[in-house]
Amino acid sequence: MLEMTSAYAAVAAGAYPVKAWAVTGLNAVDEKAAPPWNAGRWGLGERPYMLRLLRGTVERGSGRRAKLPIRAYGKTGTSQSYRDAWFVGFAGNLVVGVWVGNDNSRPMKGVTGGSLPAEIWGTFMRQAIQQPGFRQGGRVAAFEAKPRKRNVRFVKAGFSPNRDARKVKKKKNKKRRNRNKRKKRTKKR
Repeated sequence: MLEMTSAYAAVAAGAYPVKAWAVTGLNAVDEKAAPPWNAGRWGLGERPYMLRLLRGTVERGSGRRAKLPIRAYGKTGTSQSYRDAWFVGFAGNLVVGVWVGNDNSRPMKGVTGGSLPAEIWGTFMRQAIQQPGFRQGGRVAAFEAKPRKRNVRFVKAGFSPNRDARKVKKKKNKKRRNRNKRKKRTKKR
């Protein structure tokens, strides 16, 4: 759950990677409590698209029970046979993850991420946004993010590296077989 919450914190911050670190207080800045080395090193250019997706989950999707009076973003999750259910989301400068499940891996009766976990998250967040340390639109990350280099490769529609590599290999094998057949014919003469 910590890794998943850290991933959502990256979306909230607009920078990644986000690494968990201790917060000693909401009002005072502790000089010793700095983010881990290399945290938030790259900017997240996909953030607007991800925000739209996560906001839709809370406003119109399976996470409606987590809706807040302010903008909230999140995603539900349910594992096979209802063994685990979770809701991870954020609003303002607060990122929270809720996991519900049995320690012995027994299934729960119909509990999904959009039911109990979303309700717990929503109840907690409605109280949390009333607290003095909460900032709507506040920064989640306490460091500057550098823009990341984009290595995007565009390929033609229908291109499959594996399929096309197999075609090339088949052609080479066919040429080799034909060459070997010709050699055998010339040896017989």
